[in-house]
Amino acid sequence: MKPFVIVVPNPGRHLVGTTDHFLGLDRFLTEAILTYTDPYAEELFGNTSPEDTIVSPVDTTNCNVEALEGRQANWSGRRIFEPILKTIGREPSNISARRTIGNQTLRKMWYDPFHQKLNDMTRERVERFGGCLVLICVTTPVPTLDAQSREEPMPPLVTIACDDGSALSSLLRISEQAFTKLGFDAHVESLNFGSWLPTEFWEHRGVASVRLSIRQDFFMEVRTGNKDPQFAEKQKRIGDVLFKISDDWNKATGTRL
Repeated sequence: MKPFVIVVPNPGRHLVGTTDHFLGLDRFLTEAILTYTDPYAEELFGNTSPEDTIVSPVDTTNCNVEALEGRQANWSGRRIFEPILKTIGREPSNISARRTIGNQTLRKMWYDPFHQKLNDMTRERVERFGGCLVLICVTTPVPTLDAQSREEPMPPLVTIACDDGSALSSLLRISEQAFTKLGFDAHVESLNFGSWLPTEFWEHRGVASVRLSIRQDFFMEVRTGNKDPQFAEKQKRIGDVLFKISDDWNKATGTRL
């Protein structure tokens, strides 16, 4: 057990039916999938330390585990259940099937167990180490072809953000320096939002969180959805950064090890 929890809230694995490719889906649906899910995120981040990782059981088009009720809207402002892809006139069969089951039933299947497990994992680390760093790991989509035609800027390779409830300038600085020292071009989000804390630890001084987003063309071929040939090497580089962030944060906060 390490003094951190890696959270992968939007793995994208259940939407496409495979983690290898998009099965010849048309460009618009492929772009929507890349925009609203994080393909390969479970492998990219979770393989760093599997026992310290929690992965959402489904992608955000089925259940948005980042929507935190009773405190504030999540960073995207979306609800727990929202059929995103319906907006483009296309809807995967799993979303259609979801309606026949009912959101409350699915909440008990997906949302509630995810947050209970996250609370349990955080509590175990607080009891053992005196604190816990929550690393929320997501991906940033590359602008669509239409957006590129409008000359929209390419997002940073790495984006780092915190929420007001857990934002400490030192955590942002530590995260940025960890990426930079290991050869990444990192950008700290100017607005303090994006990360969130486990529901039972919003006011716990020993628990902090940071949101780390990696641009998708770093680890995959966006046009086809295939992994980058050096995916394993790049996954290791990401893992090295996560460990460094944790190590430097522990030293700064005096976490028991």
